[in-house]
Amino acid sequence: MAACQAVFFWTVPFMGLALLLALIMREPPLSDEMIEVAAGKVDVAEYRGSTMTDHWHGTLRHVRGAELSGDTNQTSGMTRLEAISGKTVGSTKVWMGQTHVAPHTNSGDHHHGATETAIYVVSGRPSFVFADGDNEIRIDTEPGDYIFVPPYAPHREENPTGEPAVVVIARSSQEAVVVNLPSLWTPVDRGNNGSEGGADRES
Repeated sequence: MAACQAVFFWTVPFMGLALLLALIMREPPLSDEMIEVAAGKVDVAEYRGSTMTDHWHGTLRHVRGAELSGDTNQTSGMTRLEAISGKTVGSTKVWMGQTHVAPHTNSGDHHHGATETAIYVVSGRPSFVFADGDNEIRIDTEPGDYIFVPPYAPHREENPTGEPAVVVIARSSQEAVVVNLPSLWTPVDRGNNGSEGGADRES
């Protein structure tokens, strides 16, 4: 038993040293701070709270619901609030925010240029209207439903009920591209990516 204790006493420190050397010699090399963590000189929690400067650790951004900005393109009959965008968090491929439609209100007809739009219904029972040939098609929704709007698709939101409707919107661009239209049948120039006459576009 004494021999086993002696072996354990001398082996464990060398195993720790070997592990530390292996970490130091690995590719890519560890930062000085990470080596100190491995050596027990820096607490892991303290290290995790430090600022990361390597290429794979990005900074998460938190936008509170009370801090959404109305400084974005608007359409009559509805209010857009911007949450995630190039302006607010530096995003380059996605825009996200909310749209509020008051009771018994219709938005103007519009489309969103080349961007794809995904909509999640948070509250209320909004309807989404688009043209199919000579006919208007209505999609009536309820909380929990999703809507997909293809690029350049003219549409409008309607809220025929007596309660406000709130939806969350995500688009495949950090720009809030909104092209307001006289009607759902207005010809759309797909080549201009939302910059044709009558367009509103974030810079």
